[in-house]
Amino acid sequence: PVLNKPFTDRTKIVAIRQRPPGNEANVYSYEAYHELNVKAKNNIDLVSGLKFTKEDVIVLQDPNDERHCKLRDIQNFSHIRTQRDSINNNNNTTAGVSGNVRHSVTA
Repeated sequence: PVLNKPFTDRTKIVAIRQRPPGNEANVYSYEAYHELNVKAKNNIDLVSGLKFTKEDVIVLQDPNDERHCKLRDIQNFSHIRTQRDSINNNNNTTAGVSGNVRHSVTA
């Protein structure tokens, strides 16, 4: 990290996409990006030295954005919901047969 602060669950994290080729990015805390790029009006990547635009900045983690947090909640993942629904449907159709068996929906 540029500021020598570790990332935590409460750290807002951004990635700055590299152009060209566009399929790589450098990851920074939002604090580092804001202090060293936005306030300084410096649109040059701190690691690679390449110029970037605002469109190249991608927010990877934002603990203050409730919508973004819901996207990262494992219970909202499509495959988890599908598995949970299928287990619930199986339990409803076979009530009493496997009532004492617990199924993990996150495994």
